[in-house]
Amino acid sequence: MAELDIIASELLKSANEADKNYAKTRDQSQKDKATRLRVIVQNLKTLTLGASDLNGLSDVTLTGVTNGQILLYDGATEQWINGSAGGGGDMLKSVYDVDNTGVVDNAEAISIIGRNSTGATLYRGTIVYISGSTGNRPNFAKAQANAEATSAGTFGVVRDDIANNADGFVTTLGYLDNLDTRTVATHPFTDVTLADGDTVYLHPTVAGYITNVKPSAPNHIVYVGKVTRTSPTNGTIVYRIQNGYELDEIHDVAISSKANNDLLVYESATNLWKNKTFSAIFGGTPLVSVPTLDQVTTAGNTTTNAISTGKITATDTGISGTTRPFNAVATGAQTYVAIAALYAPNTNVAGRYAIFTYGTESAAGNSAELRFYYAGNNNSGSRLELAFNGYANPVLSATVGGNVLIGTTTD
Repeated sequence: MAELDIIASELLKSANEADKNYAKTRDQSQKDKATRLRVIVQNLKTLTLGASDLNGLSDVTLTGVTNGQILLYDGATEQWINGSAGGGGDMLKSVYDVDNTGVVDNAEAISIIGRNSTGATLYRGTIVYISGSTGNRPNFAKAQANAEATSAGTFGVVRDDIANNADGFVTTLGYLDNLDTRTVATHPFTDVTLADGDTVYLHPTVAGYITNVKPSAPNHIVYVGKVTRTSPTNGTIVYRIQNGYELDEIHDVAISSKANNDLLVYESATNLWKNKTFSAIFGGTPLVSVPTLDQVTTAGNTTTNAISTGKITATDTGISGTTRPFNAVATGAQTYVAIAALYAPNTNVAGRYAIFTYGTESAAGNSAELRFYYAGNNNSGSRLELAFNGYANPVLSATVGGNVLIGTTTD
């Protein structure tokens, strides 16, 4: 009988191993193998112990059985133990598959099996992306928000440590419990102090890490989830990966062959925003510095065009000319041509005038003049005159010395 017990024990181990293989690979043949082996073990134990119910089996421990309980296998003791399923309720089909489709209606997390081929262990809490595939397994690698290649495909969080060249699970949506959320954890997944309620993002500078600091351009924004509890042992984070977008990934934006200083312009014909050059939009080239008069003339604004300005500042050499260095000319069908003229001496020489004339100069008395007579530095004879063109004596003048003269320039 002892020999049969040994055989039954070995068959049971093989059945358990087949169950583990099925959980990893979903290979139906492994599940069928486990079922066959357990039937054989059951028959052997019945022969050995004469058992007719579960209580008579050596690998089953029943204690206080109640209605609706199930047998749960304990890998540590290699015993089947009666109890309720996790989650605070019995794992009954009427509860978890209400619509009778054969699919669990609700879950706290969705996990996908994949391969770690990075050359090092991927620890629990590490954020990963899919870098390729090995056989029928996606390859997991540490994600990082500093580049498109390592952030755009951010996939999930490592559920349990995955050794190099081994398969393991990554949670793509849902909770991860019993986390050490500290920066001083044995295998940390963040370098910032997290707080309950924090929004966390993919880290731009540390691969696989999360941060509560929202990345800014040129780094990429990848929303990871929310911290629901911080703890050295019982931390919880709910994950919902949302990858950010670049401008040219938006459905109503079409960017091609972009160049420095391109503008984004809406094109009604295609209902798209497109990149275009300044010259393609406005014609010509933008001014990058204050142009000279020659440049304005070359660009098409010739000197015959009207030029409006708020103020002109001239130095003693900035405006020059022997008779009329500044002249404002009327346009249109007016009879008068010259509407204003400014005369100034080339040098500050005593006895010379600076004259502003308003009107036409065709005949004496046809224009008014505002004159400044320069008699010399700090000379009381310098005066301001109001006169008519063609008449030497002003109508009215005021000297620096404070005298007012009428019809004469002599005190």
